[in-house]
Amino acid sequence: MKKRYYKDIERAPFSFVFEDSPLELIDRTACYDIESFEYFLKVRMKNVSSRPIASVKVRISLYQSSNVPYKKINYVYKVKGNKKASSDIIGENDYIPLPESFYKSLDFTIVSVTFADGETLILNLSSSKKPKLIAEQPSHIVTACELIDDSESIRDKHPAIIFPQFGESAWICCCSHKNRAEAERCEVCTRGRDDLKEAFSMENLNRVAYNEAHGVATMTQRRVKGEFLDKREPRVIDTQKENLIEEQKKKVEKRERYKDKMRIQALPRIALYFVLAYLLYFLLCWIFGVLPQ
Repeated sequence: MKKRYYKDIERAPFSFVFEDSPLELIDRTACYDIESFEYFLKVRMKNVSSRPIASVKVRISLYQSSNVPYKKINYVYKVKGNKKASSDIIGENDYIPLPESFYKSLDFTIVSVTFADGETLILNLSSSKKPKLIAEQPSHIVTACELIDDSESIRDKHPAIIFPQFGESAWICCCSHKNRAEAERCEVCTRGRDDLKEAFSMENLNRVAYNEAHGVATMTQRRVKGEFLDKREPRVIDTQKENLIEEQKKKVEKRERYKDKMRIQALPRIALYFVLAYLLYFLLCWIFGVLPQ
């Protein structure tokens, strides 16, 4: 069989974890054969359970403009020898053919997993789950995330881009790498699992944001063994008060915008009033037969 050569078009990681699954999605790659120009999809998965997996049944749903898929592709990953050890990668050499027709988005679903002992587990886990990105959070939370992640050597190489997530079989670090549940540190950036759980809790982030906003001088953070917890005096932000202040700011900004708009429209309105007054005067003179000399 002639060997194929592929060129990647797009590669995207799956930056989330499933709550309770023997498999975790790593990344997907859209590519094409450089000779035939056929399109393929490559999806890598990781066995995070302690049981060998024999096969994985998946479904790919392709979408165009509507929320209803125009095409569904069923595929079965078969593991050679049915002895795939835990933590091994599945799908490294599997290329799923894609249609030539245009698709706007796709959804990858793990339908079921069959273990080496013959047991089949129905999952129906969809890849449509979205990660919680740090950059999309309010500015004070983004600042707090930067402050707690104070190891420059780690941050420069593996910046924090998402909120860490923790499942039954795996957890995902803030650098977006997935690790098995029993791993105490990230395999890529070495951040500690338990440290991340506490450091990225909303309670700790709000406390860091509050202290930073109010200029607390006694800012001490643990920098030993990769610990990122803020050790300042615990303070809790009054959410209702903060929301009220935010609403008042929005009202003031809205009022200022309205005033600016009225100032800009003042001259055109005055000119329009003069034109209307002149037209009315001319109309009345014409009605009563008295035209201006």
